[in-house]
Amino acid sequence: MRDALLTGKRHYGVRNQARERERVITIVFCIGFLMLFLVSCMEQAGIDPQKGNRLTGRIVSVIDGDTYDLLVKGNGTVRVRMQGIDAPEREMPFYRASRNYLSGLCFGKNVTLEVTGSDSGGRILGFTYL
Repeated sequence: MRDALLTGKRHYGVRNQARERERVITIVFCIGFLMLFLVSCMEQAGIDPQKGNRLTGRIVSVIDGDTYDLLVKGNGTVRVRMQGIDAPEREMPFYRASRNYLSGLCFGKNVTLEVTGSDSGGRILGFTYL
């Protein structure tokens, strides 16, 4: 005990080490299960980001002037970046103005998305029709 106080290191007994190991295994298992659950939810929602597919849904969140979240059937949401639009990102001039404009145009409305692909950030790219 005295050595632990002098070195600043905590001494864990064998029992405590086993508990820590169990906690780590439980956390890893939970993360894996959550990832599997999310993937299955996306498949159940009919989300298929293949080029040429059409998705219909309601816009539930506007991220910036060219990105929004689409709620599709089965209560799955997908993040969409509008093809052909380049709007300011956060911390750039006119970010709020572009986000507010897009929000005024389509927030809460039902839209059809014509999928053209996906980007490196995992967003679906496409043309949006009101």
